Amino acid sequence: MPDLDRPIPAGRADRAGRGDLSGRNTAAVSDIARLVEDQFRMGFPHRIWVAGEVSEVRHGADGGLYFDLRATGEGSGGLRLPAVVTGEVLPEVGAVLDRMHDADVADLVCEGRLLRAGGLLRYHFAEHRLDFVVTALDPTTTSAGLAADQEAVRHRVAAERLAERQRVLSPGAAPVRVAVVGRPGSPAVRRVMERLSGSGYAVRARVVPVAAAGGAAAEHLAAAIPAAAADADLVLLVREEGRRLGLAPFDSYPLARAIAATTVPVVTGIGAAEDHTVADEVAFEAAPTALAAADAVLARISAAEQRLRVARDDVRAQGVQALDRAGDQLAHARDEVEHTGREAERRAAGAANRRYRWVLAGAGVLALALVAVAVLAHSGWWLLGLVALVALVAGFHWQRTSYLRKGSRAMVAEVSFTEVLERLRRIRDELALTSSPEKVYRFSDEARQLVERGESVLGRPLDAVAEPPSPPSPPSPPKVTAATADTVSIPSVPSAASSTAAVAGTEPPATTGATADPATAPPR
Repeated sequence: MPDLDRPIPAGRADRAGRGDLSGRNTAAVSDIARLVEDQFRMGFPHRIWVAGEVSEVRHGADGGLYFDLRATGEGSGGLRLPAVVTGEVLPEVGAVLDRMHDADVADLVCEGRLLRAGGLLRYHFAEHRLDFVVTALDPTTTSAGLAADQEAVRHRVAAERLAERQRVLSPGAAPVRVAVVGRPGSPAVRRVMERLSGSGYAVRARVVPVAAAGGAAAEHLAAAIPAAAADADLVLLVREEGRRLGLAPFDSYPLARAIAATTVPVVTGIGAAEDHTVADEVAFEAAPTALAAADAVLARISAAEQRLRVARDDVRAQGVQALDRAGDQLAHARDEVEHTGREAERRAAGAANRRYRWVLAGAGVLALALVAVAVLAHSGWWLLGLVALVALVAGFHWQRTSYLRKGSRAMVAEVSFTEVLERLRRIRDELALTSSPEKVYRFSDEARQLVERGESVLGRPLDAVAEPPSPPSPPSPPKVTAATADTVSIPSVPSAASSTAAVAGTEPPATTGATADPATAPPR
């Protein structure tokens, strides 16, 4: 301790101020200031460690970081110790934290956190200010405090059942509108955006910028969640892999409350595979990294694509089956019409043959009568009668075969498939009742057109499509044998030999071994 009983030199006393201060046991103010500061240096010559709660964090114009260490616990009386990390020392302190603890100064010197700092005490007598010049930071105390805070938030979240709210949400079948909440320009945000944009899907992703470090990080994150959910199918909350102390904002209650309150699913990718934050527990889905969160979104879109592909294949399969059923219905209707048409054709051919033979028989009788009258009366008028008779027979034959040349041109171009089936059923019913050759071939031609229309609707031909019966060429005179007793052909105009046979009252020559059908033979 300095000896204050020594007389102070006169020169020093003169410099101290006005008047004579050279009396015994008198000291100048400046001497007291130096003495006090020297005593601080001698009393605290080495680094000391101080623990307290960080408050009043601010950055100085000189590049230093200024803050207060506030006393904690009851009876502290609000004591504060001003502290500073000078601009010269700050980079070195940050480098040591990063190398030794994978931490950052901003993770420790944060409002409201417990901090253990090492440094030197300095007293500024002129300003009556005591400063703690920090030269080192210990993250152990901060980590312990954050763990205690995290546990308290977990209990509060469990009591309010916040973790159940996101579980009942659905991101939709294909969440293509994605909002990415994170620090702009960070590696995590950049990788997520590259993964989403290069996925090949039409993902519309946007970045909601937010500060993920510092004392206000938790509040910024909590405010960004509802802003991101305003126009999104799904929200990604991402952070680059790194320091455990940097997870503190994601363990805050305001962020947990904001995630639980939003109506859009939130997927977290905070980059801490071994550390589960409160935000992970409250979110709809938690991924270990930011890229894993992006892959979770793409997996949901891929699953939606697969469901669309399966639905498309099911529709195609059902469409093919429906076409097959429609083709079967069309083929069945065609077969019924063909079968009924053949039956009606046989009936019509038999009726036409009978009428035609009666006409030929009557013409033969008249021809014989004309010849007899001509012989007896020696007159040439019988030739005119014979010509008229031949013209009558020819006209009857032309009228009988004219329906073969006309054909029916039914309008079926705009007929629906249902109408095709309905009209084919009606044609089948008509053919089952008719014996008219004209109706048979008209209905057959219409049926062929309807079948073609049905094939055009189906877009493919029926398997083994059989043509409906075509109008036959003018038939020859009937030759009924045992082998052809079931089919009767419509005869053509008689030749000279057949006319002579008819005039002579004889049958036309028949196939050897044939037995004439009395119902179809001309009258004798």
